[in-house]
Amino acid sequence: MDPADTISGMPLSDNNASNVEREIVGINILQFLPMSEPGLISIRVHTANDATLQTITTCIQTGWSTNRENCPTIVLPYWNQHHQLCMQVGTLFRSEEVVIPELIRRDMLNRIHSSRIGIEGYLRRAKESLYWPGMSSNVKDLVSKCDIYCIFTDKQQKETLHPHDVPDRPRAKVGTDLFTFDDKQYMVTVDYYSNFIEVDWLPDMKSKSSPILAHSNGKAEQAFKTAKPLIRKAKREKHDPYLALLDFKNTPTHGMDSSPRERLMSHPTKTLLSTSGHLL
Repeated sequence: MDPADTISGMPLSDNNASNVEREIVGINILQFLPMSEPGLISIRVHTANDATLQTITTCIQTGWSTNRENCPTIVLPYWNQHHQLCMQVGTLFRSEEVVIPELIRRDMLNRIHSSRIGIEGYLRRAKESLYWPGMSSNVKDLVSKCDIYCIFTDKQQKETLHPHDVPDRPRAKVGTDLFTFDDKQYMVTVDYYSNFIEVDWLPDMKSKSSPILAHSNGKAEQAFKTAKPLIRKAKREKHDPYLALLDFKNTPTHGMDSSPRERLMSHPTKTLLSTSGHLL
């Protein structure tokens, strides 16, 4: 059972027992939340000053009305999720996602958007640990107004994917390919099991083992098509391209609940989004 469901279903007759249970479960939620302590402190401070979230806190403490129309107007956007909401150590949660106060939502959007990995990638990253009503629409709106994203969005019809055999462990099979960007040579390496991508600059091209036909290694070609646009977008905005690649590797893969980094190393790594230290 979800911790938030457990809490929201607790009777309010015994306040002391209920508070103890809330604190115990809250510690567990915070322990596994992918956020650093400074990030949580900022959220707590803004939560304490957010009128809507404080009204929700009151509803949780006194018990939600069984009738939607009897609830304060400002909390109605949360009504459909009210059974998943709980307040833990000054932080409001929807299930295991932190409800972000309004004043810092833009900052969270900018952090997610910094790598320019695309709408679906942004949403997968955000939904790992963040929530507010309309978050998906806010992400899509931000991306749609991004000149860099619009310039580099691939409008060509996608080719039919040809599946390959997936190994049963990381590093069992890797693919490599070469590409040129800004008159510099790079080598891209991809792990077939995790889809983890590495990009390395080659200061010279003395090796005689260069792959001649890119289509002979479809997985590496796919990795190249992923890495090169990220580098181009980062360069155009004068951002660090390796941060963009880092975000890609820490973003959950479409249709899966894990990122390439987690499948390769069994844990995420630090990015611009706050991450709990024990997870690293």
